Amino acid sequence: MVGSRYIILINRMIMAGGEELRSILSVNIKQLRDRLGLSQAMLAERAGISITFLSAIEREKKWPYPETLTNIADALGVDVHELFKPKEETISNEVVTAINKCLDDVSLSIRQNINKAILQSVENIREYYTRGIGEQSGGNSIKT
Repeated sequence: MVGSRYIILINRMIMAGGEELRSILSVNIKQLRDRLGLSQAMLAERAGISITFLSAIEREKKWPYPETLTNIADALGVDVHELFKPKEETISNEVVTAINKCLDDVSLSIRQNINKAILQSVENIREYYTRGIGEQSGGNSIKT
């Protein structure tokens, strides 16, 4: 038997944002089912619903009754509220690769600029001391 708090919660959620919730529900059911290695037929059988109905839920075409949601959640081994949790956005491997390449390029550029600055500073110091020594010794300085 479905607890009245679940029915009230689910009804409020449906009224608040049907399309977004339908999408979240659909994605979560599919992901949990895939994670458990269950086919639609297997999950439908465990939840006591038809494959056609489960497929319609996963395609965001149908809303299950609260009791059916509880049956689906039980079949997936989660609480009902887990079916409505928005998933954190993940970054695709392509984006991670692009970001890492950008960081590598920036890092290389920074290292090159630092190396140039160090070499220029060393050259300036060398000139300063060479010129200073040369001026003190009458202009007979040797550059290295």
